[in-house]
Amino acid sequence: MAKAKQPVNISGIEFDALIDEDLTLDADVPSYPVEKGYEISDGIILKPKRLSMTLFVGLSVTWFSKFGSNLTRAREVKQKLMELYFKRRPVTVRTSSDRYENMAITTISFRKSLEIGYALEIPIDFREVHITQSETAAIPDIYGATGVNAGTANITVSQTPPGAAGNTDENQSKGSILYNLAKMAGFFGGDGSDGDLLGAIGGIFGGA
Repeated sequence: MAKAKQPVNISGIEFDALIDEDLTLDADVPSYPVEKGYEISDGIILKPKRLSMTLFVGLSVTWFSKFGSNLTRAREVKQKLMELYFKRRPVTVRTSSDRYENMAITTISFRKSLEIGYALEIPIDFREVHITQSETAAIPDIYGATGVNAGTANITVSQTPPGAAGNTDENQSKGSILYNLAKMAGFFGGDGSDGDLLGAIGGIFGGA
């Protein structure tokens, strides 16, 4: 068996030995019939990778020249792993042959026994985090409201308040259909003075 070229590394934390490693790839496959000619891969959903490892720290044999015989090393590694877990951020896991990006720690245990003394056996599980990136696009000015003249409303404003001098029936009635009909029928004088608007309206409809 070839010797490992580098120790297992989890976001900069190195371990003395890798006892076992288990990588699981899983996918959701449609259970319904797929029509011929349909792109089958569109219906297959790849789930995040799952990685399980058992690591060892505190008694270095393979990496003795690198780590020496530091009796506090197991406690330091445990503290660093706990900090990673509580930060809840994806980590990078590297072994002597593989590299796993965006892995979140799902479970972690710290085992001690008389057989291994102050060393630690650490089962740890990871699940891949799928990270997507959003993009923004410029919207043409034609679709925006900024700088666009929205137009004006057609509003009639009375210059003479109700009840004031000069507020004649003609001023109150301009724009109405009855007023226009009365004016066309000649019920108002040519000098623009108002007549009896009610009489004018009665003259139009009185003959009915």
